[in-house]
Amino acid sequence: GIGKTGIASMLSQREDVVAHHFCRHDDSDKRNPKRAICSIAFQLAGAFPEYRDKLLALELTAEKLQQKNVKALFNALLKEPLWTLTPPSSRKVVLIDALDECDENGRNALLRCIRDNFIELPDWLGFFLTTRPEVDIMKPLRNFHPVSLEADSDENMADVALYIRDHLRGRLPSAMLDEGTAVLTKKSQGVFIYARYAVERLQSRERITVGELGRFPEGMADFYEEQFQRVLGGARFDDIVRGDPTWRVVKAVIVACEPLHVDDLEALVGCTRIERVAAVAKLSSLFPLRGHRLHVLHKSVTDWLV
Repeated sequence: GIGKTGIASMLSQREDVVAHHFCRHDDSDKRNPKRAICSIAFQLAGAFPEYRDKLLALELTAEKLQQKNVKALFNALLKEPLWTLTPPSSRKVVLIDALDECDENGRNALLRCIRDNFIELPDWLGFFLTTRPEVDIMKPLRNFHPVSLEADSDENMADVALYIRDHLRGRLPSAMLDEGTAVLTKKSQGVFIYARYAVERLQSRERITVGELGRFPEGMADFYEEQFQRVLGGARFDDIVRGDPTWRVVKAVIVACEPLHVDDLEALVGCTRIERVAAVAKLSSLFPLRGHRLHVLHKSVTDWLV
């Protein structure tokens, strides 16, 4: 929630970033290491015609690619052809966001591939990775000297404050702008996703007071608790009846390996169509519907629930 993906999205637009891959914990394709390597190779082929020609000469069909494991795919698509290229005049970068979200059944094959093999690529091609600072991720990457972005660092808190201040301007009297900004910045605890949620709540308000800002939730944990209390009718979690269709939908979405199609929910959770429609509507702020599938808005939602 510190804004890693937002930073990565901006960086991916730079001219020296020649390929990017955004991992997602709830998308089996985007967390698949073999698809990530193929996606990077495809983008590199668009950036370097010489590289594209070398790949085409390999005559690799989808079936042949599927037969290769991650290591073999890395060698065939990246290591071997890239070393034969004429180096470009300036260093280029491949960006991979949310490396921690490539974990599948407790294994992160893309992480192991990066740890064991990416050092073997030509020096003119660099990699920019973002991940949560989890021990299982940071330890394998220690030889790459990762830099930690701390939520409560002065620089990050200043960025969050600028974002909040910009959206409070015009809603608070000028004399109260600094105080209102400080209130929400402190509540955010440096987590940018909290600032975004707070700003969304402000959108419907032309005016607001510092006292009202003071009643905003304290950090993400309180925010999620408030949202689920609202969605579930104000009931305490330990009082929720097991038969509640909305709660059963939440549990199904959280444990699913990929986003669930709404048409499957009735059979999965044992509810009627009317109950399913109502549950999906209630949950839309935290589990948005995209392409008729329920997605988790942010991995922190799952982390908080479990």
